[in-house]
Formats: sequence, structure tokens, C-alpha cells
Amino acid sequence: MPAGELVEPMAYGWWWPLVGALLVAGVVAWFWWVLRSTRGPAAGSPPPAAAADAAAATVTARPDPYAAARDAALARLQAVEDRYAAGDLDTRGAHLELRYVVREFAAARTGVPTATVTASDARGDRRLRRLAGALEQSSRPAFAARTRAQVRTSLREARKLVRTW
Repeated sequence: MPAGELVEPMAYGWWWPLVGALLVAGVVAWFWWVLRSTRGPAAGSPPPAAAADAAAATVTARPDPYAAARDAALARLQAVEDRYAAGDLDTRGAHLELRYVVREFAAARTGVPTATVTASDARGDRRLRRLAGALEQSSRPAFAARTRAQVRTSLREARKLVRTW
């Protein structure tokens, strides 16, 4: 190649280093945002009780995300009581229905399939510990040949579980 045909390389535009710096800053900002939004409260944040008091003072009422499931479960418990009072269900059948309703509510509340969960299984899973007592209480009346369990007592406990959970 003759020396007269050689051409100097073209210089980069002034804006290329700026684009590189903005890309690096964007990636760093994105990592910071991800880490900040997925971590718990900082060490210097107020204690949970103080935060809860402050939140209660600023927000008058928080909507219940489980209100529909709660209302449906309470309505089904009322239907069990009505059927038992009408004589359509005996003690065993009423307790089987109670177990079914409480399990369905627990599944809606926790997202854990509870169709075959036993009381000991529920006690072992921290998400289902509240369910363990209800299953244990209704286990004997649901499966024993004879029982002294009262349907009214079991209904009261099931309603209490649904209302407070």
C-alpha cells in the first residue's frame, strides 16, 4: 500500500464515554434498588411496636385481604349449624363438615393445600399451626363410634378460629 493512501483512524465521538458512564451508573442504581427493596428494615429503624403505632395513627383502617374467604367460611359454618339443628347432620357429620370448612379457609388463608393435612402435620408447619387445634378437637367426634363432643362447642371454636386468623 503506498504511503499516500494511508488515512488516520477516526476519533470516537465525545458522547461515547458519557453513554458508558450512564450505563454503569444505571446498573449500579438498579443493584442498589434491588438490594434495598428486598431487605428487611435497617438496624436504625424504629422498633416494630413504634412503627405499628405510627401506622395506626396515620391509617384509620386497613382492608382485610381475607374478608371474602372469612365471610364464606362463616356462612358455611352457619349452614352446618342450620343443617345440624334441622336434623340433616348427626354429630359425626357435623364435625366432618366443620373439618372441611376450616381446612378450606386455612388453604385460602395460607395458600397451602390442606385437604389431607392431619393435626400433627399442621403443628409441624408454622403456617398451619392455628389449624392444628381445630383438627385435633374435631378428630375424635368425626371418627369415633361414640362421642360426648358438643357440636355447639366445636362450632364456636371454628368460628373463633376463622374470625381471629
